[in-house]
Amino acid sequence: MKSLLLQQMTGGRYDEFRCRDALDYAEELILGYCHLRELPDGLLHTLLDLASQLLAQGEAGGADRSLSRVTVGDTSVQFFEAAGAGGLLANHLSVLNRYRRVEF
Repeated sequence: MKSLLLQQMTGGRYDEFRCRDALDYAEELILGYCHLRELPDGLLHTLLDLASQLLAQGEAGGADRSLSRVTVGDTSVQFFEAAGAGGLLANHLSVLNRYRRVEF
């Protein structure tokens, strides 16, 4: 059902597999940030919005990536670093903080 809602929300541009993948990752981010075991009903819209952002970011080809280079001696490795999860969650902190639990 969530993937159908996400497909409708994004105008049907993504197949069910990509929607489910984005939803799973978005749910993992939310649960990890809030220290929860399952997603409350009040976070459904936040989940859908975050998943749609993930889909759009993937479609943009990772335009928010930064280039990194590691050099040791005469060996150099260059790679791209994706925008962090904190950047994706930043727009939703006011809602997520209502559900966040303290973990000791």
